[in-house]
Amino acid sequence: MILWITLTSVLALSFILLTRWIGLRLQGGEDGVVVSVSFSKWKFNLYPGRSDKEKKDKEDEEEKVGWKTKDRIKNTIGWLQLASDFSNLFKNGLNFLKKHGRIAKLDLKGRIGSGDPYLTGTFFGLIETLKGILFREVPSARIVLRPDFEEERLDLAGVFAVEIRLIYVVFLIIFTFWNLPKRRVWRLARNS
Repeated sequence: MILWITLTSVLALSFILLTRWIGLRLQGGEDGVVVSVSFSKWKFNLYPGRSDKEKKDKEDEEEKVGWKTKDRIKNTIGWLQLASDFSNLFKNGLNFLKKHGRIAKLDLKGRIGSGDPYLTGTFFGLIETLKGILFREVPSARIVLRPDFEEERLDLAGVFAVEIRLIYVVFLIIFTFWNLPKRRVWRLARNS
């Protein structure tokens, strides 16, 4: 009898928790990224980032590996070839989010450059395509990005806030992993 009462209580609590709204807010700037998660009346702030020692170790490792420019360009082109798959996945995920959640705020501004004018132009064209999809689905979005064709840089600042029920987050994660071109992504990630 106690087992059934416990199982029923756990099931009821799980049902209540899965139907609650979750708010996710990503806010980035010069200081770094702040991730805020709100669930029911609770609010959590995360400040992800690496220490200066970890950054220096990574830079030293990159110098030892000695990435050649041709390898970087080949890898970037491989990722850009997956752009059509990712844009379809992005569009379907955005439709799912629009149907089952709310995009509270989207504001992004900054400069992007890869050091190679060809890659910067190609990447910026992809971003403009995604902006077109995004503006059609979320008219209140504000995105101002400028390309930098001369130097390698990624200076972005902005806010992205979403509200969705927890059960739909689980469905969205399953949907994303199901439709992701796993083999090609794994191959490119391994070569990075």
